Amino acid sequence: MPEIRKIRRLVYISFARHITNRKTILIAGMAVIFAFYNYMPLTRLAMFYHENIPPVSFVFHLSHYLVLCFHAAASVLLFADVMKEDGFTLWTVIRSGKTEYILAQSLYVLLMSAVYVLFLYLLSLVFTLPVLGSIKEWGPFMKRMSQDMTSLVQESGISGHSLYVAPVIIRHFTPAGALLFAFLIMWLDVSFTGMMILFFSCVISRSFATAFGGVLVSIAIFATVSGMLLFGTRLLYASPMSWNNINNIDYDRSGAYPSPEYVVTFLTVGIIMFAVGSYIGYRHKEAIKG
Repeated sequence: MPEIRKIRRLVYISFARHITNRKTILIAGMAVIFAFYNYMPLTRLAMFYHENIPPVSFVFHLSHYLVLCFHAAASVLLFADVMKEDGFTLWTVIRSGKTEYILAQSLYVLLMSAVYVLFLYLLSLVFTLPVLGSIKEWGPFMKRMSQDMTSLVQESGISGHSLYVAPVIIRHFTPAGALLFAFLIMWLDVSFTGMMILFFSCVISRSFATAFGGVLVSIAIFATVSGMLLFGTRLLYASPMSWNNINNIDYDRSGAYPSPEYVVTFLTVGIIMFAVGSYIGYRHKEAIKG
């Protein structure tokens, strides 16, 4: 039986090694920059009209394809070193055992994904703090944004908006419900990416895993830009990173977009399969490469 104490300690070590390295700091810094340019026009617009917004603008954070692409690439970069094999790793595996080590890496991916998504949500609160209101209702301002954003921009003269407040989200969710659903989907999506990298790192190589992650990013870019013109929305069924933007999910179950059930099932099953595959693959590795 795996020792819980060892796994907990290994997860702590993984966080200590990765949370403050240059790569993670770079991702955090870029996330702050994207958040600033994404949320500040919204805050200025709400202040111009003396309106408040619910603390859920995070729901629409990835509605612009450039922000979605950055997030997808950041998800790959975040876990690019998850199975980095060096002297410290060898020492850790020898002391803890392969079983505990690979289980700890899987748990680390899930927890780090949650930390990353939570960080993005906290950024949304920081940059919209002056206009935050109740989470109980969308309010007339957000509803008008979903229906007539052009008029708001023309009247105020405040441009640079990249957040798209989708009417379908306003129609199908309460603010709290939309926030929970967006957090769930993004956490599952980032975890899916991390587990995929973990799996391919175990059975092939880290370089292949990162390259495959780049392929998924490219598919997401293509699916949300040129792919729409060439293949329509059907390509979104094969582009899991596109689902980080919950506007790309079909809540009316028309079949044009992936349904919520399809998205949650696909990501959950994928995470489980990658985790099991990583465990089996790593347990059968004969040696750790230097």
